[in-house]
Amino acid sequence: SSGINAEYGKKEKEEKESKPKPKSSVPFPRLSEQYENELRTDVMNRVPLSCGQLPSICFYTFLNTHRGMNTAEISRNGSQVVAGFSDSSIRLWDFEKDISRKGKEDEGESSNGSGAKRKRAEDYKLLLGHSGPVYGVSFSPDNQFLLSCAEDNTARLWSMDTMSNVVAYKGHNYPVWDVAFSPLGFYFATGSHDRTARLWGTAHPSPLRIFAGHLSDVNQVAWHPNINYLATGSADKTVRLWEIHTGKCVRIFTYGGH
Repeated sequence: SSGINAEYGKKEKEEKESKPKPKSSVPFPRLSEQYENELRTDVMNRVPLSCGQLPSICFYTFLNTHRGMNTAEISRNGSQVVAGFSDSSIRLWDFEKDISRKGKEDEGESSNGSGAKRKRAEDYKLLLGHSGPVYGVSFSPDNQFLLSCAEDNTARLWSMDTMSNVVAYKGHNYPVWDVAFSPLGFYFATGSHDRTARLWGTAHPSPLRIFAGHLSDVNQVAWHPNINYLATGSADKTVRLWEIHTGKCVRIFTYGGH
């Protein structure tokens, strides 16, 4: 019987692996050719994880954040870091540009014989637009845009090319605690003190879906990799899973430890 069980388990495993992964039922605009090539290259360069091949980890440390840093995120390629502050500002650091500029400055200092280190305002880009503390930031997968949310009840879309605010999304009635781009961009989600999460499209100033059901603040939002589902974490000690296409809550996770 043990041999039959082993054979059945092996067959079941093979059937699961042969089944195609579920595709997103959410309509998306066509991705740019450049972004599709970047995704293809990223998939090809991935290395299977094992005890001998552990994932690399990148850490950045912020010191003396006297303006009250509330949130931070690293871009997908690791070249940029953005942070939101309580003084309603957003600061963006671009390490690729910093490295190239630092090299030029070091050459200039060595030729002039000066070793003084100067603190420059251009060490970061300052993004101003919110009228309250910034609580959430999210890079688009292609690093072309940045999302932010704040106490002023809005989420804002910023262009990384012009370093300017291009859209202000209004719909929540109270402060917005979290914002997250979908894995393929275009769509994003927000969570608020008004006990709702909302689905938005970057091309639409109004929400496409309102996910209502939590009994307290929605503090966190997270996307499923296939983009069909959105998870929300709330101060009511529950996590809810929502179907994007219909807007229905399909799972409620409750645990005694929360």
